[in-house]
Amino acid sequence: MAGTEFGHGEGALKKVAELVAQTKQDLVKKSGEMESGLANMKSAWVGGGGLAFENVKNAWIEKHKVVTAALDKFEASLIETESDNMNTDSTISGDLGSFLSKLDAQS
Repeated sequence: MAGTEFGHGEGALKKVAELVAQTKQDLVKKSGEMESGLANMKSAWVGGGGLAFENVKNAWIEKHKVVTAALDKFEASLIETESDNMNTDSTISGDLGSFLSKLDAQS
């Protein structure tokens, strides 16, 4: 695969991180609406069916917490990678500038 390159424009990862954050906010909002609806339905469920319903709801809430925590970590990783990339680009730019200055001095 000669010639294969990977790159992204400045701010691209930050934009993706913002989309991840917005998606998480939407998920949290929908989850809250669903939990409210389930709480309203709970009173209609009694006995074994009600207990099973409650168990499923609680399991879903726990999985939701795992997903939202993963989205938080993903967002933070994207932001950190963007920062690392910018710092690396800045360092390399300075190093190359210094190298070119030394080459000019030897000419």
